[in-house]
Amino acid sequence: MINQLIQEELKRSNTIHRPYFTSAHEGESIIREELDEVDETLDTVNMYYEKLWGNVKLNFPSEQVENVKMLEFYCKLAIEEMIQVSSMCRKFILSSESGWSDENKDL
Repeated sequence: MINQLIQEELKRSNTIHRPYFTSAHEGESIIREELDEVDETLDTVNMYYEKLWGNVKLNFPSEQVENVKMLEFYCKLAIEEMIQVSSMCRKFILSSESGWSDENKDL
């Protein structure tokens, strides 16, 4: 199931951007950008977890539920971001195997 999501994301990305990286440097740069987005999202996940834990300790049930809703939302977003990273890793591998510049290669 995960591999299918990664492949779908790669196909989606390839409709927007060219379907290959022209060099390892370009591929690494794109992967790094995607990982930065993962880090930002995980920071937000951790923030909502800390809010949840604080509200559990203080026994504020209504805020607990709101924090869990936001935690769930950002966890899903983090998963989406990781799928994007994985799809760019796949694109890196395929680009490398095609010699970095085969514009006609169907990824």
